[in-house]
Amino acid sequence: DIVVRGIIYNRGYNWDDKLVIKDDELVAYIGNDKEVVIPEGIISIGEAAFRNSGVERVMLASTTTDIEKDAFRMSRLSYIELKNVERIGEDAFWHCAMLSSIVLPESIKEISDKAFYFTKMTIDSIENYSGVTMDDRVLKPWQA
Repeated sequence: DIVVRGIIYNRGYNWDDKLVIKDDELVAYIGNDKEVVIPEGIISIGEAAFRNSGVERVMLASTTTDIEKDAFRMSRLSYIELKNVERIGEDAFWHCAMLSSIVLPESIKEISDKAFYFTKMTIDSIENYSGVTMDDRVLKPWQA
């Protein structure tokens, strides 16, 4: 068994370079790269997978449909390509202070509470092609 960020990983996990994968979920990112490309076949970005990471740019796979709670919380993320994401979990991008804009594709069906709290985004900096309403339930810009 191996321990990363207090989580014990055993033979059931697949270590693909700097990505920790279990089945079709990216469980953790343990690298130092500024840009990460999520491999095809990954359906979910797991809870807190990139939390507090130095990753600045993420390109999701076309198969990725779910971003779980706290997935990118307090990371240095400034760009993410959502492609076919359907669901964004609670606090998924909470305090991503470098995130100033995003494109929400038509595929988005649900955005949980506080998903984009304390980012640099405003309603005007979001290109929303989904039917999901962006309001203060999900978006609250960071103020210095």
